[in-house]
This record gives sequence, structure tokens and C-alpha cells, in this order.
Amino acid sequence: MEINLTGIDTMPAGKEMNTLVAEAMGWAVNRNVTPWIVTDPKGNVRTIGEDSSFVKWSPSTDNGDAMAIVSATNAECSICIIHGRHLVEFRYSPELKAEGMGDTFAVAVCRATLKIAAQRRLLYGS
Repeated sequence: MEINLTGIDTMPAGKEMNTLVAEAMGWAVNRNVTPWIVTDPKGNVRTIGEDSSFVKWSPSTDNGDAMAIVSATNAECSICIIHGRHLVEFRYSPELKAEGMGDTFAVAVCRATLKIAAQRRLLYGS
């Protein structure tokens, strides 16, 4: 997984963002099947993209899935709305923190998650 800080603030909701968020969370993503399958650390299986018999997972469009990401981060989190836009900040430490902004709560969470993953890689190499 290669997450670059460039473009995160303009990345739209959808399959690409959902996949990058899953990878940022350390979840397994299987792209060799259609629809793509995501498996979290507890073994829960979900799909990204098309409908299937599995539960669809879309943290960039579904507030429940986005809230599950907030819960799983184990970071201090601030959420606010500024002039109709959602702002989410994750803080792990003074040097490891990130903000995500979007028209929806779900997009803001995903952008903050992707920024934290990119910063973690830059700071700690992981």
C-alpha cells in the first residue's frame, strides 16, 4: 500500500478511497475476486464496490462504517462542523495527528485516516 498525502483532500468517496482506508487500517484486501473482499482483524468479511451476498463496506459513504473506523483507531478524536463541512481530527501524539475535511462525516473520517497512515509511514517507516 502506498498512500501519498498529495490528493487526499480532493479524493472522492468510493471504491478507491474505501480500499485505501482498509489497507491503512491493516485489513486484508483481496482484489483477485469481484467484488473485492475486505477482511478485518476479527475475520469479518465485507465487500467493496458491487453488491454481493456479503455485507458491503463503504466507510466513505456510510456513517456507520465511518464510525467503526473512528472506534478502531484508538486515537483521540475531535469532530466538528464548520460552515457545513465536517472536520475530523485524529491525535495519537503531538507529532502524529491529522485532520480530514469533507462535505460528509464519512469522507472526513476517511481523509483523516489516510493522512494518519501517510504520516505514520513518514515518521516511523511503517
